Amino acid sequence: MTSRSLGHRAPLLWLVLPLMAGLSPAARSATLARYRGNSPAPSAQPSQRWWAPAIGVLFNHAALTMLVAIDALIRAGVRVPGGWWPAQWRTAWAAPMALALLLLAAVLAGYAMGWRHEQGGWCPPFAAAALALMLGVAFG
Repeated sequence: MTSRSLGHRAPLLWLVLPLMAGLSPAARSATLARYRGNSPAPSAQPSQRWWAPAIGVLFNHAALTMLVAIDALIRAGVRVPGGWWPAQWRTAWAAPMALALLLLAAVLAGYAMGWRHEQGGWCPPFAAAALALMLGVAFG
């Protein structure tokens, strides 16, 4: 199901997904039974993991927020001029060579040097990928 197929119903995701998450079916039925008043009182011993459903709901809300942000970024990105220009590698061997030599070498070198800030930190793999895309890709 895509956001386009949801149309005007997309805000319902904010209501439906958090309600579906957080509790297992057994815990959900026990909670409903407790609220209805037809279950024994909870024991005096509190559960060892009383926080687990709350953490689950929190993480599910965080995931939903990320999905909505990603959807908004994609919708904004398709409006950028030139975003739909066709692009391809200049030669057939450029893509595997860029992956094997540049990117993999930058990751292994960074790992070997402990990703120290003096050596560039986390920047060399991204710089290698950007260099490969700038030099190896032809637009149009």
